[in-house]
Amino acid sequence: MLTPGTAACTQEQSVRPHSNTWSRTLRSGVLVSEPGINMRDSAVFLACHMEEKHGMPMEKEELAFACMEDFKAWKKKEENENQSLYVKHTGSKLLANGKKENAVPRHVGHSMSLGHRTLSRDDRTEIAGLLESGRPLSTILDLVRDSCLNSEHFQRIHLQTKMDMRNITTEFNLKKDRLHQNDAISLEIWVNSFLEDNMDYHPVVFYKRQEESDKTVVGSPHLNDEDFLLVIMTPYQKKMFLEFGRDIICVDGTHGTNGYDFQLLTILTVDEYASGYPIAFCFTNRKDTIAYKRFFLAVKMANSMPVNYICNIFMSDDEPAFLNAWEEVMGPVKHRLLCSWHVDRNWQSNVHSKIKCHRKGVMAYKVLHLLQKECNETSFLQKLQLFLQELGEDEDTQEFARYFRAVYAKRPETWAYCYRKGLRINTNMYLESFHRVFKHMYLEGKKIKRLDKCVSALMKFTRNKMFERLIRKKKTPSHRLTQMQNSHIESLAISNSMIVVHSKNAVFEVQASDLKHSYVVTKEEVTECSLKNVCPLTCSLCQICVHMYTCSCLDHLIKGNICKHIHAVVRLGLTEDPKTLTSTHAETTEADELMADILKFNVPLDYCTSSQRQSLISSSEVLASCFRVNEISADTIKAAQKDIGNLLSKYSNDDLTVRMKNREPPNKKIQKQTRLFSTKKRKENLKTCPKPSANEKDNLWVNLGKGEAEYIHTEFDHTYCK
Repeated sequence: MLTPGTAACTQEQSVRPHSNTWSRTLRSGVLVSEPGINMRDSAVFLACHMEEKHGMPMEKEELAFACMEDFKAWKKKEENENQSLYVKHTGSKLLANGKKENAVPRHVGHSMSLGHRTLSRDDRTEIAGLLESGRPLSTILDLVRDSCLNSEHFQRIHLQTKMDMRNITTEFNLKKDRLHQNDAISLEIWVNSFLEDNMDYHPVVFYKRQEESDKTVVGSPHLNDEDFLLVIMTPYQKKMFLEFGRDIICVDGTHGTNGYDFQLLTILTVDEYASGYPIAFCFTNRKDTIAYKRFFLAVKMANSMPVNYICNIFMSDDEPAFLNAWEEVMGPVKHRLLCSWHVDRNWQSNVHSKIKCHRKGVMAYKVLHLLQKECNETSFLQKLQLFLQELGEDEDTQEFARYFRAVYAKRPETWAYCYRKGLRINTNMYLESFHRVFKHMYLEGKKIKRLDKCVSALMKFTRNKMFERLIRKKKTPSHRLTQMQNSHIESLAISNSMIVVHSKNAVFEVQASDLKHSYVVTKEEVTECSLKNVCPLTCSLCQICVHMYTCSCLDHLIKGNICKHIHAVVRLGLTEDPKTLTSTHAETTEADELMADILKFNVPLDYCTSSQRQSLISSSEVLASCFRVNEISADTIKAAQKDIGNLLSKYSNDDLTVRMKNREPPNKKIQKQTRLFSTKKRKENLKTCPKPSANEKDNLWVNLGKGEAEYIHTEFDHTYCK
């Protein structure tokens, strides 16, 4: 390409057309055989040779340009019109007449087609800008090809392919999440960078590469040489773990985040806003207690935790390895809960496979559904025994009875609602939500092949969660607060006549919407909220928090929501005016601490210079000052969010490199990883059972154990059991 070193040029500029045919002639040595011809004068010789030997006169044209910009404009116009590409491989040469070498516009040796052209520098730069914006390749391809409708000439850029865009990505170094072509080396560089630079931000708490002997750690199981284990936990995640980890811990794993079938394990807790917050991640090829114990032990050692870290609630899917590993490393848990959604799915699957009679299977599932939601412990135990007795007496349901006794009947405290009242968690949807957001938004719904790209996306997710928490402190409603607002709206349907007051304005009986049941609302003697009199789970209209009243409905007992019955009691003024809650969060201190953690945050494979870090600190001080104001307008919030967006985009566009210490060939000491494949069998579409209707509930309980429950067929099919 022409790369002049001056801003303007008053001399005649000349280049010669690029031709693969004549390049091959030069390499074959034909031009050298002519006596007295220097290779530097090849363009002049080529013109003479074509005229004398082949009778093809070359058109010669001398042009003068006032500046370099005029020359580039002419060059671009000439290339577009003649479907050519003028290049300059050597310095300018003087001709016999004292002028510089001229351009030869005629094409020789190939047809004048766009297929012989490459993308110009300007076109590649334009495409690089679109790629840097993060748009998908298919979207950029559509934009480029749609532009031909507004173009006078069909140009090479309109023939762009996805391979061209991948080459441009490599040329402009746009792959910020790739430090080396080899995935293992790229990840190794990222891990070692925190140790070599002594950075304050150190997210890697344990790393065991493949084909490496496991280091002996007291109280930990041994990993094999082919095992892989990477544990990531940022400083802010450690802070969240120590602050909220003693209450609720959720653990689960997911697949499809890399091409090596490494499982992504996640530990998640629930903050004061009743929102899930991931506090540790682990990539491992193992799916057993040994890997889980090393994961939990790394988290424990990173936080210098005591010998027994007693957790109030531990929730996972129905896999004993998670709980066994946690209790061996951390200590016992008070409440071991199974996700209600996973339990329901297992019940439906086994009902269809172990009960051949469709009618009896549906009836069994409906009773199970009611048993699970029974909130009275004594009533639950009685109905459970009657249900097991009825299953055992019928030959068609005996197989399911044996399965249910062995798996669920002996541990009802893990799945029955009567044992999880007031625990404020029912399903593991916090983790399910994280998996959905991470895979569909950060991984763009694709199964990523490279592990370093997945790690980079995971760190960006962690960074954005920190910003979301900072924004939430500005009273952005969480999902739980939205539920409370919806419950307040639903309470408008409850009239004063549907509420009976008992016990001196402290106990209330509220009729249900079907007018057949009632719920009991009790006012608690709360002098100080459990969250230091600053409870974020507050209804701003009723001026009450979630800890001031209790209700016997499932919405409050199981989900921990301020239900519509509580809203109705307070809204209708049937109780004494509650103490007005102070919602003056210590926002200044917390916002400053969170911003300090964000300042230490570094997206992997992207490093900041000192000047950039100083710019970041200046921007953060402006942002932090917004949180010291008692009343903040909507415009101020929008401006702060815009500053954050500009801050993130600035650091995502940095073109920085990382020096490698090991410059040996990647295949010399590191064994190339083979491509793995998933051995997981595809599951058949699960047949779902209908939930019991309101009319069936009472009938099922009355006839439980008598074998006289009425079956109501609600499915649209033509299969009936005799």
